[in-house]
Amino acid sequence: MRNRKTYERADVVGRYAVASDLFGAERVLLDRWTPTLAEWSMLDLGVGGGRTALHFAPRVRRYVGTDYAQGMVDACRHRFADHPDWRFEHCDARDMTRFEEASFDLVLFSFNGLDYISHDDRLKALAQIRRLLKPNAIFAFSAHNLNAAHHALRWRRTGAISRLPADLARWLLLRLYNAGTLTTAASAPYTRLNDGTYRFGLRTYYIRPAAQIAQLKAAGFTAIELLAQGTGEDLTNNPDNQDAAPYYVCHRAE
Repeated sequence: MRNRKTYERADVVGRYAVASDLFGAERVLLDRWTPTLAEWSMLDLGVGGGRTALHFAPRVRRYVGTDYAQGMVDACRHRFADHPDWRFEHCDARDMTRFEEASFDLVLFSFNGLDYISHDDRLKALAQIRRLLKPNAIFAFSAHNLNAAHHALRWRRTGAISRLPADLARWLLLRLYNAGTLTTAASAPYTRLNDGTYRFGLRTYYIRPAAQIAQLKAAGFTAIELLAQGTGEDLTNNPDNQDAAPYYVCHRAE
């Protein structure tokens, strides 16, 4: 609930509503899929302010964008008012029974959107996503990498010496908010951390790539590929990578 409230904040919605650039991994995938996108039905989960809609919606046969924050959905409807055939719906990934089984060729959950629900709810969402995909259809998403979590929690100096009190306060709050998880996170396959995003307004799920691969296989996905979020570099054979939030590309198993 706390995460959803953060994503409903006007300042957060405003930031998402003007974003337009793809990450490197998304660009690689868009280029790869462009020859067949015109035949596909796409579900864009956690669509935010429509950053990915700008690039994917004009290319697919059918486009549906959803978000669990009504403010994000409203922002998309306003932003793309000239495209009434692009649907934007208020919908939670944990319950997508409104959509028919095996009705999408591609499900995208960009910008780590899957990381803002609990572990049990994450498994529910994966089951829902698998249900919606046609046999062998594609699910692509990014997730925070627990191998790289120490970068998010480290001491950082953000500017001139006058900023030191604020930097120190931020670092102390990071230690405080994560006091119960810092020790166990060192050996855990996944955990939830508060990394300070949006004035400490979010608890974020971090998972090691090897654990994420195992999670996907258990949920009924196969042919799993990893890409570096920023560059699109192939990380499939490097599950111990420290990319901050790699993209996972997989298929619904038969």
